[in-house]
Amino acid sequence: MTRPMPRPSGHTPEGEAGDFRDLVVDIVDKLRMPGRPLVVLSGPAGAELSRALSEMRSCAEEQGLTTVNLPFSENTPLFHLADRIPSFEDRRNTPTLLVVEEIQRVAAAAVGGLEGLVRQLAATGTRSLCTVALPLPSAVEPAMVAMLARLRRDGLAEHVRLRPLPPRRLDALVTGAIGAKPAPELAALLWRATRGWPATVTAALRIMREHDLVRFVDRHAFLGPVDGAPHLPDSDALVLPIRRMGRDVWAAAKAAAVFGPLGDAAPRLVGDALGVPESEARRLLAGLEAAGVLRFRRAQRTWSFRPPLLGFALRWVLGPYERHRMAQVAVSAVWAGEAPEPDARYLADLLMSAGRMAPADRAKDTLLAIAGRRSFIDTDRAVRWLRAAADLSSDTQERAQILLTQARLCLARGTPLLALESSQALLLSLAGQLTPGQLLEVYFVHLTALHEAGETAVLERIADEGWLPGPGGQPHRSGFRLLALVLLNRWRQARDLLAADDLDPAFTSLRALVRLWFGEPAEFENSAAALAAGAGDPRQRPQQACWYAGALLTLGELGRAEQLLAETGLAAEHLRLPGRVLVAAERGRFDEALELARKSIATGPPFGSDVGQAGMYQVAATILASRGKLARARELLAAGRAGRPALGHLLAVPEALIEVALGRTAQARAVLREALDQAEDDGLVVHTDVLWTALADLAVRTGCQEEVPQCLREVELVAKQMGTGRAELNRLALLALVDKDPKAAEAGIDLARRRGQPMELASLLERLVRYGVADPALLAEAYDLLGGLDALMSRAWLRNTMRCNGISIPGRQATVAENERLLAVLVAEGLGNKQIATALQASEKSVEGRLSRLFARTGYHCRVELATAMLSGQFTG
Repeated sequence: MTRPMPRPSGHTPEGEAGDFRDLVVDIVDKLRMPGRPLVVLSGPAGAELSRALSEMRSCAEEQGLTTVNLPFSENTPLFHLADRIPSFEDRRNTPTLLVVEEIQRVAAAAVGGLEGLVRQLAATGTRSLCTVALPLPSAVEPAMVAMLARLRRDGLAEHVRLRPLPPRRLDALVTGAIGAKPAPELAALLWRATRGWPATVTAALRIMREHDLVRFVDRHAFLGPVDGAPHLPDSDALVLPIRRMGRDVWAAAKAAAVFGPLGDAAPRLVGDALGVPESEARRLLAGLEAAGVLRFRRAQRTWSFRPPLLGFALRWVLGPYERHRMAQVAVSAVWAGEAPEPDARYLADLLMSAGRMAPADRAKDTLLAIAGRRSFIDTDRAVRWLRAAADLSSDTQERAQILLTQARLCLARGTPLLALESSQALLLSLAGQLTPGQLLEVYFVHLTALHEAGETAVLERIADEGWLPGPGGQPHRSGFRLLALVLLNRWRQARDLLAADDLDPAFTSLRALVRLWFGEPAEFENSAAALAAGAGDPRQRPQQACWYAGALLTLGELGRAEQLLAETGLAAEHLRLPGRVLVAAERGRFDEALELARKSIATGPPFGSDVGQAGMYQVAATILASRGKLARARELLAAGRAGRPALGHLLAVPEALIEVALGRTAQARAVLREALDQAEDDGLVVHTDVLWTALADLAVRTGCQEEVPQCLREVELVAKQMGTGRAELNRLALLALVDKDPKAAEAGIDLARRRGQPMELASLLERLVRYGVADPALLAEAYDLLGGLDALMSRAWLRNTMRCNGISIPGRQATVAENERLLAVLVAEGLGNKQIATALQASEKSVEGRLSRLFARTGYHCRVELATAMLSGQFTG
């Protein structure tokens, strides 16, 4: 058993895993201490030691030490090293740090001479830094450990061992490297692949960014949909050190990356793959173990790489034939009982790589079984497993069924190009193997995938000509022409088509939804009631219920949406991500809503067609703006518009809110007017009540109340047409304003309380008090509600209203802290003092004073430092 080196002194594991720069500075400080001429730095071979050594040199030179590198190898006589040491006269005016790398390569017989050299250096006052790559070679280990123990006993040496970051510190490292906070799934993946070694984390992030595996949303990083494994060149920096160990070792390492999970069988399989005896394979694997690259985990009886990322990278450099051949060898051994039954995911990946080099029928059945069990856990992999199973099937009807399942899964996972590929194959080659119902579903998938992939030219042809890339009667053509028009946001033409054609009953849900957006909710209400009563195809009911619930959530009808889900045996978790965002936001769970929105945008398609897509962007931007994150809210709105969502006019309300926050009321009015004009041109009624209400509120803020009566009339029309609670709430608020009617205000407050949406209630209470039609004491309730939502900006504005109405503000210390946090947020958003003063409704002089106090208290010297601390989470207020 390998013995550990003596325990490093002066560093607890916790301290060693702390800030890397602090560790470097501490080591350099030790080197400068009198009587401590040597620091031995140990750690894993390769990138980690190289990174640490580079930082040491840089820090030493910053502190006035000149570094001198002594070339060293196992063949270098020690007296040659002594001859290369600068003389005392050379170092009289310039302190010198001697650096000797990887002294574990010294021959066992020469360890005593190395110790003598260290003692000679100590006598001259020379400072030295030696690195030791772990694990120590067995031949030199006893002598090296004993030598270091003697030097430490005599006070001549310090031993510092590099350690990985703990999981809780990984986020800060990633944020510093890519300027975005990693989502939990990405952080967990990085931890599993790197075990927290900083240089390896950096390499992983490089590979992920080079292969577009990371997506950035609202300064957060997510693992996006994965179409397949990356392909790395064998010259990649991560694997190059192994390649330089020689051709045979390189081949063995690649084979070990494939066969490692098969444990005791791996050496024989490595030998089979390389065409060498098992004894030679064991020798090569032992060499990789000695180099600290590979290890045999006795408890699990498997071979694994240090770190795991290295094993992934070695599989990614395999050529096509190597991959197929090694997978075939592994599968044959497993199925022959010559290797242990592996993890299901590993076996499925092997079968996918082996292709037809493995028995096709058995491979196909195994892939289908594993994909069926794990489609909601390993969706990216399941998509590829299903495609591989389809390629292995010789039965055209079975192949069609598999491809349809895979296309559905691709669409749900946000990989529309893969969905398009499979649906196109079904339409062009396998349509005859599908039932009429399945053919309709394939067309729905195909058109939706066209939209989500941005393939608008084909959709335009379908919309203009009724052309379809496959079989189908005229009723189907009309229905899919309607779907194409809706996906393209050509609402007027969609309305004309509805008036001119009787659509196939298969399009009832689509027709009902389109008419709902036009302010004709009767068919939607009837369809939803029938669905709740159990009508329709039981296999389609969950999907239809989620679709209808998404529409209700877009209308702000949270209670009705939850009721419909409950009546159809579903929960909010069954909704697609945009719908779940709306549920969380309307229930006041703002942090959850933002997290889900970021995930949806990052992992979904670039041109989402979900019914709640625009509503998701609207509420996410509103939440960010209410928290003072104005630049981030604007970026999110820009991303939303780029995706051309249905009901894009919903995005005007948070955009106008941002303009108001920055004092640009004229621009806010123009944004709202443009959205209303667009909705009118499209014939859309949905959500226009919100736009008219925002316009009325802006008129009150700017003293143009003569516009409010028209806004009320428009909102009354929408409320009559749509019959939604939100439209009625807006009607009552404007009625109270225009008629100075406290009963309308009371009715609105009562309705808002029953609806149970905290932000909606807080906003209504503030508006009604500001309109002079409600008791100012209600502001305290609004203030508490906004506190629960962490709506810093909205709370700051409300404090001004409370002061104007003589309402006391609770918690002076908490208020000061909250103001400071909001100020830091606005600085991090890149706002100048004048903009911050406008946003806070304060003077520039006041902002300057508050910023000075903030910098003095926190120790940050400039805006950039503060913004960086905010992003990394080091400063939370």
